[in-house]
This record gives sequence, structure tokens and C-alpha cells, in this order.
Amino acid sequence: AIKTALTFLKQLNISLPEEPTQEEIGLALQKMQDSLSDKSIRSLIDLPIMTTPHKILAMRIMGAIIGATYVASPGLMILVVLKQVDLSLKYGNLSESSYSYALYGLILCGVVGKTESGYQFGQLALDLLKRLDEKGLQVSAVHVFNGHVRFWKEHLRETLPPLLGNYQTGLETGNLEMTGYSVQMYT
Repeated sequence: AIKTALTFLKQLNISLPEEPTQEEIGLALQKMQDSLSDKSIRSLIDLPIMTTPHKILAMRIMGAIIGATYVASPGLMILVVLKQVDLSLKYGNLSESSYSYALYGLILCGVVGKTESGYQFGQLALDLLKRLDEKGLQVSAVHVFNGHVRFWKEHLRETLPPLLGNYQTGLETGNLEMTGYSVQMYT
């Protein structure tokens, strides 16, 4: 899945290494920090809606391999998320941006150690979903925020009702992968 996605992304002029080095990851994290340095996290909700078809397709392809990269190549997962956030900054938001923002929050909290910024990106993800009235990716963003971000700032008990509620939403929307992850995290 990862190899196929990377091959297709190359055709869309997005080149990502299958097995990135720590240096490549560090440089990409620094580049993202530089890109965000003059923006408030909250202001990203006001980005225009992404309309460029090949960028939308790239966002969707990258979103489809997050689970696989999380397991098989966590470093690549970081680069994929950073590329999605970068595309959102340059071309605007779409529902997939919410998942990317939540995942960037996970990276900031769990990898970089920037808990406050990570939490704000998680909040941004949920607020963007509300603004776009999007249920399809709600399960993914809610899972990431409550399972990997929220507990860095709030008591763990606050994560339980949303994770359990995510089960029903996931069944309704057909996002069984994130539904399973949410139930697992709830347990």
C-alpha cells in the first residue's frame, strides 16, 4: 500500500522517501515550524477551501496510508502528515486537513514535546470538522485527538465519552478502521 501510494504521489510531484532518515524528519519538522512561525494556529481555520484537484487527490492518498505508515514506517508517517499540513497551508483546507491537524497535534505532543501547540492543533481539527459539517473524517480526528493528544492537557476521563461516541459515528459513516481504534483506546 505504501509503495503504491508513494509511486502515485510521485506522479503528482510529491516525493517522499520510503524509509526517511532522522535527519530528513528533523529537517521537515523544522521547515514546518518555520512555515507556521508567523501564523496563529487558530487562524488556520480561516484558510480558504482547497480546490486544486491534484492536491485534493494527494491529500486523500496520503490520508489513506496513515494507518499503514504508523505501523510500518513511523518516520514516513511524520513526513506524510507534515506534507498534508503544508498542502493545507498553501492550497487551503478540506475535510482531510482536520485529520492532518489532529495527527500533527499527536506529533507535537508525543514526538516534539510541544504539548500546548499539539493540543491547539487537535482543537483546530475538531473545530474545522464542525465548520465543514463533515462526518466522514470525524471519526479519524476524534480518535487521534482523544486517543493521542487530549490527555496531555486534560484528565484521561475526559477522553472516554468521545471515544465511545466515536464507535457509533464510525459505524454510521463506515470508517471501521478508526472505529476499531477508538473502541480499543476506550478499553
